[in-house]
Amino acid sequence: MSYAGFPQVEIGYFNFTFSGNIAANDYININAVDNDISSSSITGSNTLNLPAGDYLIKAYVGATRTLKTDLFTFRIESDGALVGVTGAQITMNTTREQPSDHAYAQITKTASNTVKIKVVSCTATSWTIDQDYGYLLVIRSF
Repeated sequence: MSYAGFPQVEIGYFNFTFSGNIAANDYININAVDNDISSSSITGSNTLNLPAGDYLIKAYVGATRTLKTDLFTFRIESDGALVGVTGAQITMNTTREQPSDHAYAQITKTASNTVKIKVVSCTATSWTIDQDYGYLLVIRSF
C-alpha cells in the first residue's frame, strides 16, 4: 500500500479596478492583495497567469451604477473560454453599492493557464467598479 501524502493548497486573493465605464466584452483589471500561489503573475493588468493544478475560482464584482435598473453579467474566462457559473449584479431599490451573485468555476489544468474576468452583458455604460466591494478568490490544490 502506498501513501500519497497530503495535498498542497495555495490561495490567492485579488481585487478589481477598471478605468472609465464598463461595457460588454470588457475585461476587469486584477490586482493582487495577497497572492500565495507559486509561479503566478498578472500581465496586461487583466490576465492572471496560473501554474498547472486544480482550481476553485470565485469572483464577486462590486460596482456602482447610475440607475437601479442597470444590469451587468460577468464570467470567469480560462484560456479564452468562458467557464463556470455567470455572476450578475442584483437589481434592488437603490443606486448605491449592490451585492452581486458570484461567478465561480472549478477547473483542472495540466499546464499553465490564464484567467480573466469578462463582462458578458451590460445594459448601460453607467457602471463603475468599486475596489472595496469586489474580490477574486483563487484556491489551488496540487
